[in-house]
Amino acid sequence: MKQLKSILTFVLAVVAISACRDNSLSPVPFDTVVSTNGGYIITVSTPSATYNFYDLAHSTYTVNVQVYDSRGGNEFQSVDIYASYKDNTPGNGTWNPAETKVMSIPASGFTKDATSGNPAASINIPAETAITAMGGTDANVSGSDVFNFRQVLVMKDGSTYTNTNTDINILAGAAYNAPFLGSCSVVCPSTLEGTYNVVQDGTDQVYGTTHHITGTITLTHTASGSVTYKVDDVSGGVFAQIYYPLPYGAPQYVPYTIGDACGSISIPSGSDGWGDILSGSASVTGGTDGGLVVSAGSLVIQGKWVTNSGDNWTFTWTHQ
Repeated sequence: MKQLKSILTFVLAVVAISACRDNSLSPVPFDTVVSTNGGYIITVSTPSATYNFYDLAHSTYTVNVQVYDSRGGNEFQSVDIYASYKDNTPGNGTWNPAETKVMSIPASGFTKDATSGNPAASINIPAETAITAMGGTDANVSGSDVFNFRQVLVMKDGSTYTNTNTDINILAGAAYNAPFLGSCSVVCPSTLEGTYNVVQDGTDQVYGTTHHITGTITLTHTASGSVTYKVDDVSGGVFAQIYYPLPYGAPQYVPYTIGDACGSISIPSGSDGWGDILSGSASVTGGTDGGLVVSAGSLVIQGKWVTNSGDNWTFTWTHQ
Protein backbone atom coordinates (compact mmCIF):
# COMPACT_ATOMS: atom_id res chain seq x y z
CA MET A 1 0.00 0.00 0.00
CA LYS A 2 2.87 2.36 0.89
CA GLN A 3 4.45 1.67 -2.51
CA LEU A 4 1.13 2.36 -4.28
CA LYS A 5 0.82 5.70 -2.47
CA SER A 6 4.33 6.63 -3.62
CA ILE A 7 3.46 5.80 -7.23
CA LEU A 8 0.26 7.87 -7.06
CA THR A 9 2.14 10.79 -5.54
CA PHE A 10 4.67 10.67 -8.38
CA VAL A 11 1.94 10.54 -11.03
CA LEU A 12 0.09 13.49 -9.49
CA ALA A 13 3.30 15.50 -9.37
CA VAL A 14 3.94 14.88 -13.07
CA VAL A 15 0.37 15.89 -13.90
CA ALA A 16 0.71 19.08 -11.84
CA ILE A 17 3.98 20.00 -13.54
CA SER A 18 2.46 19.39 -16.98
CA ALA A 19 -0.63 21.43 -16.13
CA CYS A 20 1.52 24.42 -15.04
CA ARG A 21 3.73 24.41 -18.12
CA ASP A 22 3.46 27.53 -20.32
CA ASN A 23 2.28 26.10 -23.63
CA SER A 24 2.83 29.42 -25.38
CA LEU A 25 6.57 28.78 -25.03
CA SER A 26 6.40 25.23 -26.33
CA PRO A 27 3.03 24.53 -27.95
CA VAL A 28 1.89 21.25 -29.43
CA PRO A 29 4.59 20.12 -31.90
CA PHE A 30 3.84 21.38 -35.39
CA ASP A 31 4.39 17.98 -37.00
CA THR A 32 1.47 16.54 -35.02
CA VAL A 33 -0.83 19.20 -36.44
CA VAL A 34 0.21 19.70 -40.07
CA SER A 35 3.24 17.86 -41.44
CA THR A 36 6.52 16.19 -40.48
CA ASN A 37 8.90 18.90 -41.76
CA GLY A 38 6.78 22.01 -41.29
CA GLY A 39 7.09 25.14 -39.23
CA TYR A 40 5.46 28.44 -38.34
CA ILE A 41 6.36 32.00 -37.36
CA ILE A 42 5.38 33.23 -33.92
CA THR A 43 4.54 36.93 -33.56
CA VAL A 44 5.98 37.84 -30.15
CA SER A 45 5.36 41.61 -30.23
CA THR A 46 5.05 44.58 -32.57
CA PRO A 47 6.97 47.50 -31.03
CA SER A 48 6.28 49.80 -34.00
CA ALA A 49 3.04 49.24 -35.93
CA THR A 50 2.58 52.57 -37.76
CA TYR A 51 4.26 54.81 -40.30
CA ASN A 52 4.34 58.58 -39.76
CA PHE A 53 2.88 60.23 -42.86
CA TYR A 54 4.86 63.40 -42.15
CA ASP A 55 8.16 61.51 -41.85
CA LEU A 56 8.06 58.44 -44.08
CA ALA A 57 11.83 58.66 -44.59
CA HIS A 58 12.41 57.79 -40.93
CA SER A 59 9.42 55.52 -40.27
CA THR A 60 9.95 51.81 -39.61
CA TYR A 61 7.58 48.91 -38.94
CA THR A 62 9.08 46.52 -36.38
CA VAL A 63 7.86 43.05 -35.43
CA ASN A 64 9.61 40.58 -33.13
CA VAL A 65 9.21 36.98 -34.27
CA GLN A 66 10.35 33.46 -33.47
CA VAL A 67 10.44 30.42 -35.72
CA TYR A 68 9.26 27.00 -34.62
CA ASP A 69 9.96 24.03 -36.84
CA SER A 70 9.96 20.27 -36.43
CA ARG A 71 13.75 20.11 -36.12
CA GLY A 72 14.30 22.58 -33.28
CA GLY A 73 14.74 25.58 -35.54
CA ASN A 74 17.34 23.89 -37.76
CA GLU A 75 15.10 23.10 -40.72
CA PHE A 76 14.16 26.56 -42.04
CA GLN A 77 16.16 28.56 -44.56
CA SER A 78 14.68 32.06 -44.29
CA VAL A 79 11.70 34.24 -43.49
CA ASP A 80 10.48 36.23 -46.50
CA ILE A 81 8.33 39.35 -46.15
CA TYR A 82 5.76 40.33 -48.79
CA ALA A 83 3.94 43.66 -48.86
CA SER A 84 0.57 44.77 -50.24
CA TYR A 85 -1.24 48.09 -49.93
CA LYS A 86 -4.76 49.22 -49.00
CA ASP A 87 -5.49 52.68 -50.43
CA ASN A 88 -8.20 54.30 -48.31
CA THR A 89 -7.72 57.79 -49.75
CA PRO A 90 -8.56 57.99 -53.47
CA GLY A 91 -8.20 61.78 -53.34
CA ASN A 92 -4.55 61.49 -54.36
CA GLY A 93 -5.27 58.76 -56.90
CA THR A 94 -5.80 55.08 -56.20
CA TRP A 95 -2.63 53.04 -55.76
CA ASN A 96 -3.18 49.30 -56.02
CA PRO A 97 0.22 47.60 -56.48
CA ALA A 98 0.60 43.85 -56.72
CA GLU A 99 1.87 42.06 -53.62
CA THR A 100 5.66 42.21 -53.72
CA LYS A 101 8.53 40.59 -51.88
CA VAL A 102 10.15 43.26 -49.71
CA MET A 103 12.96 41.41 -47.95
CA SER A 104 14.32 38.04 -46.87
CA ILE A 105 15.87 37.32 -43.47
CA PRO A 106 18.13 34.24 -43.60
CA ALA A 107 18.23 31.72 -40.77
CA SER A 108 21.69 33.03 -39.93
CA GLY A 109 20.04 36.35 -39.01
CA PHE A 110 18.19 34.68 -36.12
CA THR A 111 19.54 34.06 -32.62
CA LYS A 112 18.34 31.51 -30.08
CA ASP A 113 15.81 32.91 -27.61
CA ALA A 114 16.94 32.24 -24.05
CA THR A 115 13.46 31.35 -22.81
CA SER A 116 11.82 29.36 -25.60
CA GLY A 117 14.92 28.08 -27.36
CA ASN A 118 13.40 29.12 -30.72
CA PRO A 119 15.31 31.15 -33.34
CA ALA A 120 14.31 34.80 -32.80
CA ALA A 121 14.74 38.06 -34.69
CA SER A 122 13.47 41.63 -34.91
CA ILE A 123 12.26 42.39 -38.42
CA ASN A 124 12.47 46.07 -39.39
CA ILE A 125 10.75 47.31 -42.55
CA PRO A 126 11.39 50.98 -43.39
CA ALA A 127 8.48 52.70 -45.10
CA GLU A 128 10.65 53.73 -48.03
CA THR A 129 11.79 50.13 -48.51
CA ALA A 130 8.19 48.92 -48.79
CA ILE A 131 7.11 51.79 -51.04
CA THR A 132 10.05 51.34 -53.41
CA ALA A 133 9.65 47.56 -53.55
CA MET A 134 6.03 48.00 -54.70
CA GLY A 135 7.08 50.50 -57.37
CA GLY A 136 5.63 53.60 -55.72
CA THR A 137 6.72 56.93 -54.31
CA ASP A 138 5.77 58.92 -51.22
CA ALA A 139 3.16 60.71 -53.36
CA ASN A 140 1.14 57.47 -53.51
CA VAL A 141 0.82 57.35 -49.72
CA SER A 142 -1.72 59.19 -47.56
CA GLY A 143 -2.75 59.14 -43.94
CA SER A 144 -5.17 56.28 -43.05
CA ASP A 145 -3.80 54.03 -45.84
CA VAL A 146 -2.50 50.64 -44.71
CA PHE A 147 0.53 48.48 -45.55
CA ASN A 148 -0.09 44.75 -45.10
CA PHE A 149 2.89 42.48 -44.51
CA ARG A 150 2.74 38.72 -45.06
CA GLN A 151 5.37 36.39 -43.60
CA VAL A 152 6.51 33.29 -45.48
CA LEU A 153 8.61 30.59 -43.82
CA VAL A 154 10.96 29.01 -46.37
CA MET A 155 12.29 25.55 -45.47
CA LYS A 156 15.60 24.02 -46.59
CA ASP A 157 13.76 21.58 -48.84
CA GLY A 158 12.13 24.49 -50.71
CA SER A 159 8.66 24.14 -49.17
CA THR A 160 6.99 27.24 -47.78
CA TYR A 161 4.47 27.94 -45.02
CA THR A 162 2.28 31.03 -44.76
CA ASN A 163 -1.32 32.00 -43.96
CA THR A 164 -2.68 30.30 -47.09
CA ASN A 165 -1.46 26.77 -46.36
CA THR A 166 -1.23 26.54 -42.58
CA ASP A 167 -3.68 24.86 -40.24
CA ILE A 168 -6.36 27.18 -38.81
CA ASN A 169 -5.49 25.99 -35.29
CA ILE A 170 -2.07 27.58 -35.66
CA LEU A 171 -3.25 30.72 -37.45
CA ALA A 172 -5.93 31.52 -34.88
CA GLY A 173 -4.83 29.57 -31.81
CA ALA A 174 -3.82 31.66 -28.81
CA ALA A 175 -1.03 29.22 -27.91
CA TYR A 176 0.61 29.68 -31.31
CA ASN A 177 0.08 33.37 -32.15
CA ALA A 178 1.19 32.69 -35.70
CA PRO A 179 -1.10 34.57 -38.12
CA PHE A 180 1.76 35.14 -40.64
CA LEU A 181 0.26 38.62 -41.15
CA GLY A 182 0.78 42.14 -39.85
CA SER A 183 -0.62 45.53 -40.77
CA CYS A 184 0.95 48.96 -40.58
CA SER A 185 -1.31 52.02 -40.75
CA VAL A 186 -0.14 55.39 -42.02
CA VAL A 187 -0.88 57.92 -39.30
CA CYS A 188 -0.47 61.65 -38.76
CA PRO A 189 0.50 62.96 -35.31
CA SER A 190 -2.11 65.47 -34.18
CA THR A 191 -1.59 68.51 -31.92
CA LEU A 192 -4.88 70.43 -31.94
CA GLU A 193 -5.32 70.61 -28.18
CA GLY A 194 -5.98 74.01 -26.62
CA THR A 195 -8.35 76.98 -26.48
CA TYR A 196 -9.53 78.67 -29.67
CA ASN A 197 -11.14 81.99 -30.49
CA VAL A 198 -14.23 81.31 -32.59
CA VAL A 199 -15.82 83.39 -35.35
CA GLN A 200 -18.99 82.00 -36.94
CA ASP A 201 -21.45 83.22 -39.55
CA GLY A 202 -24.71 81.55 -40.42
CA THR A 203 -28.45 81.55 -40.79
CA ASP A 204 -30.89 79.84 -38.49
CA GLN A 205 -33.97 78.48 -40.20
CA VAL A 206 -36.17 78.87 -37.13
CA TYR A 207 -36.08 82.66 -37.19
CA GLY A 208 -34.77 83.16 -40.73
CA THR A 209 -32.05 85.52 -39.58
CA THR A 210 -28.31 85.73 -40.13
CA HIS A 211 -25.84 86.00 -37.30
CA HIS A 212 -22.19 86.74 -36.57
CA ILE A 213 -21.14 84.91 -33.41
CA THR A 214 -17.84 85.08 -31.54
CA GLY A 215 -16.64 83.13 -28.54
CA THR A 216 -14.17 80.48 -27.42
CA ILE A 217 -14.01 76.69 -27.42
CA THR A 218 -11.60 74.13 -25.96
CA LEU A 219 -10.24 70.98 -27.62
CA THR A 220 -8.90 68.17 -25.41
CA HIS A 221 -7.32 64.86 -26.47
CA THR A 222 -9.61 61.89 -25.82
CA ALA A 223 -6.45 59.96 -24.86
CA SER A 224 -2.74 60.57 -24.85
CA GLY A 225 -1.38 60.55 -28.39
CA SER A 226 -4.84 60.17 -29.96
CA VAL A 227 -6.10 61.92 -33.10
CA THR A 228 -9.57 62.53 -31.65
CA TYR A 229 -10.63 65.43 -29.45
CA LYS A 230 -13.42 66.37 -27.09
CA VAL A 231 -14.85 69.81 -27.91
CA ASP A 232 -16.70 71.55 -25.09
CA ASP A 233 -19.10 73.29 -27.52
CA VAL A 234 -18.71 72.44 -31.18
CA SER A 235 -21.47 74.98 -32.03
CA GLY A 236 -19.16 77.72 -30.79
CA GLY A 237 -21.89 79.40 -28.78
CA VAL A 238 -24.59 79.33 -31.44
CA PHE A 239 -26.93 77.03 -29.56
CA ALA A 240 -26.51 78.93 -26.30
CA GLN A 241 -26.86 82.41 -27.83
CA ILE A 242 -29.35 81.88 -30.68
CA TYR A 243 -31.39 78.69 -30.31
CA TYR A 244 -31.97 78.36 -26.58
CA PRO A 245 -30.95 81.58 -24.81
CA LEU A 246 -32.13 82.54 -21.36
CA PRO A 247 -34.83 83.21 -20.25
CA TYR A 248 -36.50 81.04 -22.93
CA GLY A 249 -34.53 77.91 -22.22
CA ALA A 250 -31.41 76.52 -20.62
CA PRO A 251 -28.17 77.53 -22.40
CA GLN A 252 -27.20 74.67 -24.69
CA TYR A 253 -23.60 73.62 -25.19
CA VAL A 254 -22.86 70.86 -27.65
CA PRO A 255 -19.99 68.63 -26.40
CA TYR A 256 -18.61 66.64 -29.27
CA THR A 257 -15.79 64.38 -30.36
CA ILE A 258 -14.05 65.31 -33.59
CA GLY A 259 -11.32 63.51 -35.52
CA ASP A 260 -8.14 64.74 -37.18
CA ALA A 261 -7.00 62.77 -40.23
CA CYS A 262 -3.82 64.51 -41.37
CA GLY A 263 -5.35 67.98 -41.09
CA SER A 264 -8.77 66.94 -42.36
CA ILE A 265 -11.26 67.41 -39.53
CA SER A 266 -14.42 65.31 -39.25
CA ILE A 267 -17.44 66.39 -37.20
CA PRO A 268 -19.59 63.24 -37.20
CA SER A 269 -23.36 63.41 -37.07
CA GLY A 270 -24.68 63.67 -33.52
CA SER A 271 -27.39 65.39 -31.52
CA ASP A 272 -27.60 67.84 -28.64
CA GLY A 273 -29.93 67.57 -25.69
CA TRP A 274 -32.85 69.01 -27.67
CA GLY A 275 -32.58 66.57 -30.55
CA ASP A 276 -30.96 68.91 -33.06
CA ILE A 277 -28.58 66.93 -35.26
CA LEU A 278 -25.32 68.63 -36.12
CA SER A 279 -22.55 67.48 -38.46
CA GLY A 280 -19.76 69.05 -40.43
CA SER A 281 -16.18 69.08 -41.61
CA ALA A 282 -13.14 71.32 -41.56
CA SER A 283 -9.45 71.48 -42.33
CA VAL A 284 -6.30 72.93 -40.83
CA THR A 285 -5.55 76.05 -42.89
CA GLY A 286 -2.79 77.66 -40.85
CA GLY A 287 -0.03 76.86 -38.38
CA THR A 288 1.40 73.45 -37.53
CA ASP A 289 -0.58 70.29 -36.71
CA GLY A 290 1.84 67.60 -35.61
CA GLY A 291 4.24 67.38 -38.53
CA LEU A 292 1.88 69.12 -40.94
CA VAL A 293 3.11 72.68 -41.50
CA VAL A 294 0.44 74.65 -43.34
CA SER A 295 1.79 78.15 -42.77
CA ALA A 296 3.58 80.24 -40.19
CA GLY A 297 1.62 81.66 -37.28
CA SER A 298 -1.25 80.46 -35.15
CA LEU A 299 -3.01 77.16 -35.70
CA VAL A 300 -6.20 77.86 -37.68
CA ILE A 301 -9.09 75.48 -38.43
CA GLN A 302 -11.81 76.48 -40.89
CA GLY A 303 -14.96 74.63 -41.84
CA LYS A 304 -18.72 74.41 -41.68
CA TRP A 305 -21.50 72.61 -39.87
CA VAL A 306 -25.18 72.11 -40.59
CA THR A 307 -28.24 70.91 -38.68
CA ASN A 308 -31.18 68.76 -39.62
CA SER A 309 -33.28 71.95 -39.61
CA GLY A 310 -31.30 73.38 -42.50
CA ASP A 311 -29.08 75.75 -40.53
CA ASN A 312 -25.74 76.47 -42.21
CA TRP A 313 -22.75 77.88 -40.39
CA THR A 314 -19.17 78.59 -41.43
CA PHE A 315 -16.51 78.96 -38.78
CA THR A 316 -12.90 79.85 -38.10
CA TRP A 317 -11.15 78.55 -34.99
CA THR A 318 -7.90 80.32 -34.18
CA HIS A 319 -5.64 78.91 -31.46
CA GLN A 320 -4.96 81.38 -28.66
